[in-house]
Amino acid sequence: MLESLKWFTLKRDIAPGSLIYAGKKRDFDPVVSELAYNADGIIRESSPAVFENVRIAPGTTTLLHCIGVHDPATIRSMGSVASIPSITLEDVMNTAQRPKLEWLENGIFVILRDMSFDEPTNTLSQQQISLFWNDDMVLLFQETDTRRFRGVMERIRTGSGKMRGAGGHYLAVALIDAIIDNHFATLHAMSEQAQKLEDSLQDRQTEKRLNALYTLRREAVVMRNALLPMREVFRELCSAPQAELPPSAEAYLRDVGDHATQTGDSVLALADIMAGMIELQISLAGLKTNRIMQILTLVSTIFIPLTFIAGIYGMNFEFMPELKWRYGYFITLGAMGVTAVGMLMLFLRNRWL
Repeated sequence: MLESLKWFTLKRDIAPGSLIYAGKKRDFDPVVSELAYNADGIIRESSPAVFENVRIAPGTTTLLHCIGVHDPATIRSMGSVASIPSITLEDVMNTAQRPKLEWLENGIFVILRDMSFDEPTNTLSQQQISLFWNDDMVLLFQETDTRRFRGVMERIRTGSGKMRGAGGHYLAVALIDAIIDNHFATLHAMSEQAQKLEDSLQDRQTEKRLNALYTLRREAVVMRNALLPMREVFRELCSAPQAELPPSAEAYLRDVGDHATQTGDSVLALADIMAGMIELQISLAGLKTNRIMQILTLVSTIFIPLTFIAGIYGMNFEFMPELKWRYGYFITLGAMGVTAVGMLMLFLRNRWL
């Protein structure tokens, strides 16, 4: 859960603003694509993008999409297009960042978390999404290609909705909306898996199923720690006067902010439910153990007087009158049986069994 903390140790004793990658090892070259458009249609689309050819013009929205943040030269070139300070670009390359919002001189910068759930392994994978935008330009940074924004790109290419004529602010909110929508899907998959585990544990409690439940609970905590700070980001973004968003983008952003709040509430509820499920399974396991110990104790209690009777007649004294009785053996067995039945009835009467 705290594995991401190790990336911060890589930046120890390093000057602020140093572009040093802190994240999982990547074995591919970063790819930057450019998509420029206006209300009339697509102006330019290229992959890979040529930074020298990127032109920012009023009335045109330019999207630079970078997949892979592990190459300092690529990140530096991206930042130079929008004059993003190196201290901010440093956050782009530090993939363990907490979701946050920064107001820059020429735009808005946010860091968010994108997540997906793998049901067979009960594991949550996540990556950092960094986004810079103003009215004319959007810079999108991803660690890997998840095709999360395929729907947004199709809306731009086909001209559906308000996308082409609404500017960079609207595009940025649409990209954020795609992330939040995926959070709903991830939460739904985790809740369904939790329900399946609960049903299976009711049938039979096994160590494997308990471990799966614990793993799922741990991933829910990880998701909670990622989603709750995002609510603060949207709260500040929606209420800050310096945002100066167009009316259409502002209304869209408030709607997305409401969705982010809902995902935060949902992940809190999911984490609490799974914590309760774990506590219930622990209680049931303890109850089962207590029941077994109760039965064993009662059986031992029944055999104590029987052992006492058998012990008396097992002594090798020379003069024991009962040993000469014709029916002494059967009388002793009968006494033992009556004692056992009497104690059993006593236990049943007192509801100890």
